[in-house]
Amino acid sequence: QFCTFHEGCCIRPPAKIIHNKIKFLGSKIGNNVVVGANTLVEAAVIGQNVYIGKNCVIGKCSVIKDCCIILDGTVIPPDTVVAPFSLFGGVPGRLVCELPETIPQLLEQRAVNEHKAVRSK
Repeated sequence: QFCTFHEGCCIRPPAKIIHNKIKFLGSKIGNNVVVGANTLVEAAVIGQNVYIGKNCVIGKCSVIKDCCIILDGTVIPPDTVVAPFSLFGGVPGRLVCELPETIPQLLEQRAVNEHKAVRSK
């Protein structure tokens, strides 16, 4: 509910080669997720109330837990686990700071507002 994927973003399920065949592992995306423009997502899991900025790369089989913000231009390496209530940024992506307990409501409201804005176009 209230997930928004901006122009040019690519959501690709993680895959592995098993017995010379490509096997897609599947992805799970929670509620209230915003993915910015021109972002590549190969994550295994994206939790609820997550904002991923524009021009990011979310590496294969990575896990982004609930209530996280990924800053514009961040590259999350494959198999990275982003802890809940984390602000990540940089190349490679690293913890910038922990987010306050009020962030779930703010991220949920942002997701709802972005969803409404996209639908009204």
